Amino acid sequence: MKYISSWKIPPGTMNAAIKRFLETGGAPPEGIKMPGHWHGMNGQGFAISEATDAKAMFQRYAQWADLTELSVTPCVEDADAGFTAQALTSARTQQCSRRPGGRGRRPPAHSSRTLHFCRWDSNQPTETP
Repeated sequence: MKYISSWKIPPGTMNAAIKRFLETGGAPPEGIKMPGHWHGMNGQGFAISEATDAKAMFQRYAQWADLTELSVTPCVEDADAGFTAQALTSARTQQCSRRPGGRGRRPPAHSSRTLHFCRWDSNQPTETP
């Protein structure tokens, strides 16, 4: 699985973080492939990592948690994200097109977690592209 890591080095820990980075080269623990990490001039940076074991990513997090504000999240590539987004779009569009609507009826209530792919007018629902 791939992960996106981002960090911010607070000014109070900058010297200690630089020292640790120079000593370790920022190398990840065993079990993590990291094609690179990038550093901004503002003390922030990010990395893309790949690991088969989430424990290795947690170890990486723990190595820097005392000196940085660190965020790690699993991610997917465009092909997987596109496939999932298309499946969600199709399912939600079908849901909307099956909902009753018509003259004098209000649009259905959608939860805040539901992407809204319908356009409603006072006469009938129509799907948006």
